[in-house]
Amino acid sequence: MEKSLSLYFKNLKGKWLSQTNLYLLKNKQQIIYINKIQIIFQKNYLNISNLEHISYQYNLNFSKKNLINPYNFYLNNENTQYIKKNYSPYIHTEIIAKNLLKIDYKIEEKKLKYNEYFIFINSNLIICMGFLKNNKNKYIGTKTTSYIRLK
Repeated sequence: MEKSLSLYFKNLKGKWLSQTNLYLLKNKQQIIYINKIQIIFQKNYLNISNLEHISYQYNLNFSKKNLINPYNFYLNNENTQYIKKNYSPYIHTEIIAKNLLKIDYKIEEKKLKYNEYFIFINSNLIICMGFLKNNKNKYIGTKTTSYIRLK
């Protein structure tokens, strides 16, 4: 399983154009984000950063039931130095099919659960569907993201 899961993350390496559509059910609000991001993957380390200088860093541990260790969030722009925030979500990954990866997030501090499905169409296109639930297992939001690889 370790090698298979590692292969998914290796295929993410590079520069991508992403468009995220977030829909909040309670107030029926849609938010759209368009970003250029860069993904760096090395052995057990994953870094995702965008042009706004926001960076997420993950320590991956493929050997322990596909858990991803807590990550760091960095923000760096002309007005601020590095801001580091440690989160402690429970993150679990599961390969459902050859081109389908599921990642479950559970953030105890916020009493939230988030399930995200990555559909690998080909090496240049990835579609993601995400579902955010509260601690009563009620849906509070959905997220759809497309990733197109940049040359």
